[in-house]
Amino acid sequence: MACRYLENYIKSVRPELIKDPYNNHLFLSMRGNRLSKNMVWELVKKYAKKAKIRKNAHPHTFRHSCATAMLKNKADLNTIRKILGHTSLNTTQIYTHLNITDLKAVHKQCHPREKDKE
Repeated sequence: MACRYLENYIKSVRPELIKDPYNNHLFLSMRGNRLSKNMVWELVKKYAKKAKIRKNAHPHTFRHSCATAMLKNKADLNTIRKILGHTSLNTTQIYTHLNITDLKAVHKQCHPREKDKE
């Protein structure tokens, strides 16, 4: 669903906003400039409130959620590092905090003694 919305934005909305053909920023303001950090914060807060999200949502929440989802879906850490723009793999390893349920499931699936119990 997110891909469809992004595709629509790129094809239909962004071309209407862009003033400078050399501007390679994905998301643009109504004036055709890149979105500032403050504007991104304001948009996240606005739409979190609109969605009735009670937790303190901020842009890093999405970044963290995306990296975690990619790990859970077996993306390799180096690919995630590149997407996040980290220079060091050590920085990306912060996202490897899999919850205990996931770890138990992997253990049960892979460990030889667990396999024998089936």
